[in-house]
Amino acid sequence: MESYVLLDERWLHRLRGIELSDELLEELVLALAEVPVLEVGREELEEMRRLVGLWREGYAVPFPALVELLGRAEAERALEEARAVIEGRELMAEPDANLEVAREFCGLVDAERVLDVGSGFGWVPVLLSWRAEVVALDSAYSRRVMVEEGCLRVEGTNIVLSPWVRMLGEVRCYGDFAALFWKMHGARMERISLRCADATRLEELFVDDKPECATAFFSFNHMREWRSVLRSLAGVVEVVYAAIYAEHLQWFPVKGSYGWMEGLGVRAVELEEMLQTAEAMGFDAEVIEGSCRHLAEFAVLHR
Repeated sequence: MESYVLLDERWLHRLRGIELSDELLEELVLALAEVPVLEVGREELEEMRRLVGLWREGYAVPFPALVELLGRAEAERALEEARAVIEGRELMAEPDANLEVAREFCGLVDAERVLDVGSGFGWVPVLLSWRAEVVALDSAYSRRVMVEEGCLRVEGTNIVLSPWVRMLGEVRCYGDFAALFWKMHGARMERISLRCADATRLEELFVDDKPECATAFFSFNHMREWRSVLRSLAGVVEVVYAAIYAEHLQWFPVKGSYGWMEGLGVRAVELEEMLQTAEAMGFDAEVIEGSCRHLAEFAVLHR
């Protein structure tokens, strides 16, 4: 798959000055086609015009398109001076579904009892269960799984589950699916306890038997009240391991769509904003420079 290039302002200015003739749009369609194209129609040309409009606004550009727009030599210079570059294969799923990102994140965690906030059906409980007790907490676990238009959906959310789930047994609620996912991927299920609860009221849940630390693996990106959750965590644990989407990722076509954040109901959380919020709540913040930093940013918050 091709690379996607996030241009700096100088190259964006160059892009905005290019005249979009039908001939150039046709060349772009042909350059980006995954299969041979015999004829380019008006609909395809207008869709390409729309895409170029997004690129001119600052969204990441496929490298083959840059070659058509700027020429090979200039495209390579733009690549060298880019704000960020990500391979297309890494954009097929949001980072919280990326096993390699999860492995690197879990490698930071040093504890025997961990609270994973906003677990969903993610990888963190699977990976940590082999060396720690994990409390997997999510406010949606009690929500019913419903069949709508041939798809499995979690009631009241935008979560869509794979159709094959129905072949594996009864899945009545989101928590059932999460447990099924973990079991299928080798988790030590006896070391995972599943809790359906509000993450802004953790002090009510953990009065005596408090976890040693908490993990928030992209969950802040899915929470409107992430600051309240962080404040609640401050009353329960001494250490929080947090992963958030890399700030520039909002400009890349994750899952093939430039509007993926809106479509998935997630939001960008700036690393600096998260760190400042944590420090105001009494945490000392440490940023971890990982190998997955083009997709994710890691921080360890200590009290």
